[in-house]
Amino acid sequence: MGRLIPCRVRVRAGISPSEDPQKVLEAILNVMPGCTVEIRGRAAEARSGDMASLDTIRESLASRQTLGGLRRNMAGNVRDNTTKFLLNRQAAYAGVAAVCDTPEESPLGPIEVEVESRRIDDIILWMSEGQTR
Repeated sequence: MGRLIPCRVRVRAGISPSEDPQKVLEAILNVMPGCTVEIRGRAAEARSGDMASLDTIRESLASRQTLGGLRRNMAGNVRDNTTKFLLNRQAAYAGVAAVCDTPEESPLGPIEVEVESRRIDDIILWMSEGQTR
């Protein structure tokens, strides 16, 4: 992975009244293993202070050769030192990371992943190409 780039990762997924909250937790943990996920109101949230928590997402997308879509989403959503991207919740529940261009692509609502770093361009490069500068 190279050297670690300092960052904070926040993950959030809404929970509809008809959903089993445990399944939402499992979907998040499938793409962000090792994180602590909590229910807060009608949402599940996880936080990490380590870019390694993004490894599973990166590896899943690389194995399916869909890193270009991730790069496009991350680069298009940069605001100051933060970027975000959406993952399909049903795919995450099945253990696969799949990027959504819009929230509507995930019928139960997406998993939103937000990454903050002073070196956000390096994080995007690492996520989409597996390299650090």
